Order: sequence, then structure tokens, then C-alpha cells
Amino acid sequence: EAMRRMSRSMGSTSDQERRILPRDITQIAWALGTMESDNSSVGDVLVHLVDAINDYWIHKEESYNERPLKDWRCADLVQLATALSHGRLDNRPVLIAIFEEAMDRLIDRSRGFTTSEISILMWVQARLYLTAKIHKIFGSFPSSASRALLQRMQGLKNKEEPDKK
Repeated sequence: EAMRRMSRSMGSTSDQERRILPRDITQIAWALGTMESDNSSVGDVLVHLVDAINDYWIHKEESYNERPLKDWRCADLVQLATALSHGRLDNRPVLIAIFEEAMDRLIDRSRGFTTSEISILMWVQARLYLTAKIHKIFGSFPSSASRALLQRMQGLKNKEEPDKK
């Protein structure tokens, strides 16, 4: 149903028909990925759903070289990445878009991830064995994420310790 709605809305000019919320799709993907990781075969449904996500959000002509997931919430990015890892699905265009958006947000910090979300993205990268050989973002994300976590820990430590004079 989700894939049918995405493909139908791609040709629509009506905003109401075109509006598919990332949260709805990521929850469906997460449920399917979790079922797959619990040894309940969902067949190719998760694969087709992620392919539809790729077609609908990642490779739309008007947003191809931009940040296609810039309007997604951090939680949605993490949930989709987790769904892919649970389903052991290596859809590289979607994963690259997720991690590129995550990297932009780590650098920007105004739309940042929580500490647990950063840790989950690192887990996803490790679980799917996403390395720099696949794409440069997978080579730079771990160090940037680790640096962000370290800065947060140092910030907490500085808040806890009063100035010693």
C-alpha cells in the first residue's frame, strides 16, 4: 500500500495527494526490518519499499544533487537506517543519502542528533559493514560522529566541574 501511494503521488500535482510523511514510511520500513531480523520472512516487501523510497525521495529529478532528506527529522533518518540494518538491506543510494544528511547535521549542529541517535547510526554502519570503499561518506562519518560525541562529553564535564580558582 505504501509503495502504491508513493508511485501514485509521484505523478500528482495535488499537494494533498503528494504528501507522504517520512515518519509513516520509516515506521513501516522499521516494522518490516524488525520482522526480517526476527526470522519472519517478509519476502521482497522491504526491498520494494526501500526502492520506492529511493525513487520518491532520493532520485527525484528536481532534488537529485541536493540534500533529498533535508526535511526529514533526525528520528526518521535513524529509524530508516535501523530498518535497513535489521533487514540486512544494503541499498547504497538510500544509505548514502542518510549518512550524507547525518554528516551535514553533525557539522551544522543546529539540527543535531541526540547522543543515542549518533550511536545508532554508528551501529548501523558497523552492522552493514559500510566502508570508505563503498563511498567516501562512510570513511568520514565515524570520526565525525566520534568527535561529536566526545565534544558532548567534554561539554557535560565542563558543566559539572565548577571553575577552580
